[in-house]
Amino acid sequence: MKDPSQEKPVCRDELADWAVSIVDSKVFLGDLDSFQLVYERSFALPEARREAVIERFRRHVQKNQFTACVVRTADGSLAAFSYGYLGAPGDWWHDRVRGNMDSDLAIEWMADSFEVAEVVVDPAFQGRGIGGILVQELCKFTRARTVLLTVRTDNTNARKLYDRLGFVILIDSLFFPGDDYPYAVMGCHRQQLVEADGPKENPKIDASERSFRKS
Repeated sequence: MKDPSQEKPVCRDELADWAVSIVDSKVFLGDLDSFQLVYERSFALPEARREAVIERFRRHVQKNQFTACVVRTADGSLAAFSYGYLGAPGDWWHDRVRGNMDSDLAIEWMADSFEVAEVVVDPAFQGRGIGGILVQELCKFTRARTVLLTVRTDNTNARKLYDRLGFVILIDSLFFPGDDYPYAVMGCHRQQLVEADGPKENPKIDASERSFRKS
């Protein structure tokens, strides 16, 4: 397990005694196996796709201003993570989404955007608003004007959570090559997101708490 003392503390979930931290690409790569295991449990990932996920992680950490947010339990175990980076023309996801927007919408939402690529919560900790905490904390560390993400259209819980955070639907249904499920593209202005109170399910966060435990 990666030593959490190498991570930068952001805040603490006092009710569950979890630590929420921001990490850079070096720390993320150093604990890649843990991130893969949580991803695998969260999405019931078949063995045949495991290596592809690792390779995707490795590609994404090279993106401009890659930033990850991780949630660890009191014993230092990884419970959830999210990451994103600045959107840029030429990136596969960015171009695919922009190509399905009219020009005015694309200028408004994609000219200066932070793209949340993954929001992953271990099944043992789902349903507690952790996804909202991850997205809000992650987006405090970018100065991009807008924040974009995709969510499967049938994932009603996630869509409701993002709606309460202030995200709006930009594209109702979009298919990506190699995926059989449609996705909704959602966006929020970063300043609105980081100043939001958070979804109702969120446990109390003491943003002034700067200490961090070592496992």
